[in-house]
Amino acid sequence: MSSICKYCNKVELTFDKFHVSKSGKMIPLDKQSGLPHQCSENPYSQSQQTQSQSQQQQPKQYQHQEEDSVQKLLVSMNEKLDRLINLAERK
Repeated sequence: MSSICKYCNKVELTFDKFHVSKSGKMIPLDKQSGLPHQCSENPYSQSQQTQSQSQQQQPKQYQHQEEDSVQKLLVSMNEKLDRLINLAERK
């Protein structure tokens, strides 16, 4: 069974029983490549891409927070080490 993509009207699609989504719907495949068709004109795909991008940005924010925390911890440890060294030198 094959058809043309209803969003871009450019790609011939095919379906098979081996490419099924979690919900049980058949995934449209590019007839030439046999790969799932990622249509840039599909509004659902665009909303998924936006969600993916925002999810990718969140870990970077957390990574920066972690780096700042580690940096502050290192500074604090160095200050304490300096105090210990000064105390040891006085004795």
